[in-house]
Amino acid sequence: MLREAKAENLYINKENLSPEVAAYIAALENKVEKLQSAVENLNEMLVKRNKMLFGRSSEKTEYIDGSTQLCFFNEAELEYNKASKEPTAYTIEVKGYSRKPQRSKEEIFQSLEHKTYIEKLDESQKICDECGSPLEYVGKDLVRQELHMMPAQAFILDVYKETYKCAECEKKQMKPELLNQSRHRFL
Repeated sequence: MLREAKAENLYINKENLSPEVAAYIAALENKVEKLQSAVENLNEMLVKRNKMLFGRSSEKTEYIDGSTQLCFFNEAELEYNKASKEPTAYTIEVKGYSRKPQRSKEEIFQSLEHKTYIEKLDESQKICDECGSPLEYVGKDLVRQELHMMPAQAFILDVYKETYKCAECEKKQMKPELLNQSRHRFL
């Protein structure tokens, strides 16, 4: 609205302009009028669409016979013979079934080839931080099991990490201090 008010206040005297500039201005004014009519048409279509989607609607309709309700069962009621016997109810027994128990991860992995990878500590890490004495090898801990899929081949990679303890600290504290640092290194 503000642009229209400004445009109405602007008046250009076309008599003093060159014919090319006057023709260009006329073409632009024509284009603006076409675009404004297109916007008005689109707005009308949008209002009509919104009324159809979100406006009031009535489910009351009259049908050919003048009734307001659909008659789905007229044909069956008209063809019904009162002298005929009603069908007797009978039951069909169906043998029940029980669902197979789902296989556990261990059962699924059992049939696959297992490969072992052990994360080892560097020699510099095999020294006790408390007393400086060398650490003893205790064993290995299972960190994770990874399923590796290759074309036409699948195997399980069991990833272990070595565990060490300090014998000197164990003697002093009566409780072994275990060292098993995990370095998250993937193959």
